[in-house]
Amino acid sequence: MKKIFCIIALIATGLISKSQQIHFTSQYIQDNFLYNPAAAGMAGHGSIGATYRSMWSGIDGGPQTTMLYGDVSLNKLKAGMAGYIYNDVTGPTRRTGVDFAYSYHIISMDGKNVLGLGLELQALQFYYDMAKLSQYIPNDPILSGESTKTLVDAGAGIYYRTDKLHVGASVKQLIQSKINLAQIPNSTEYSKLIKHYYVQGSYDFNTGDNVKLTPNAVFKYIPNTPAEFNIGMIANYKDLLYWGVSWTINQSWVIQGGFTLNKRFSIGYAHDIYTTPLSVFDNGGGADEVMIKYDFMK
Repeated sequence: MKKIFCIIALIATGLISKSQQIHFTSQYIQDNFLYNPAAAGMAGHGSIGATYRSMWSGIDGGPQTTMLYGDVSLNKLKAGMAGYIYNDVTGPTRRTGVDFAYSYHIISMDGKNVLGLGLELQALQFYYDMAKLSQYIPNDPILSGESTKTLVDAGAGIYYRTDKLHVGASVKQLIQSKINLAQIPNSTEYSKLIKHYYVQGSYDFNTGDNVKLTPNAVFKYIPNTPAEFNIGMIANYKDLLYWGVSWTINQSWVIQGGFTLNKRFSIGYAHDIYTTPLSVFDNGGGADEVMIKYDFMK
């Protein structure tokens, strides 16, 4: 199993570069600026947070992602800034990076509607554990190359919000920087970062019983891979407790919940239940995600 998973992980994380390269969190609705730079500062106040996500516990070397992030609203400049650092480990591979985003806000006269235009700059380092790989693919040409590669790339987005509606679109890894770790003679293929496209939206309904319902959806497209569509519903009680469920079509279900203290400090948890293809593993085919966040509200 270790040998099989190492090879799968290597292919999925960059050597062929025709699959998802950017980690995605199940609690994405909590921090939209992680996937759309135009959403930076849209909440009107600053925040900091951290997320840890572990997938496929039944498989040795399953993906583990740690993120530290934050954003700030620059009201006098009609703008917002956001940033995050992350460490994403899968089998013998590791991806560590930092992302900085800036959003310019076009605000309506009454201040209720805001259109954000955002750009982001990212730097990341790929690392391959050659010692682990050599046990399973000793004659692979990649083992004669570098074990690390540092890249720079960029992204852009647009985001619109009202008191109830939030909708946006973004693209990451616009430059599509090359990852090549080894020079292979007569090779016509090379590894690179691939563009990731996101469209997301949500709407808040107040039921009148101290409960707010927020249907939400995310559409994700990566060239040469099947598109992903996620739909969900979050229920929030008095801004104290929230719970929800979402479904990524033909892939997984997610259940999540959490609580907020003094409208500032939040703790959330999400569990993914994969329906295909990892449901064949009896011991841990799902994912677990923990989030903590502090909002600097007046």
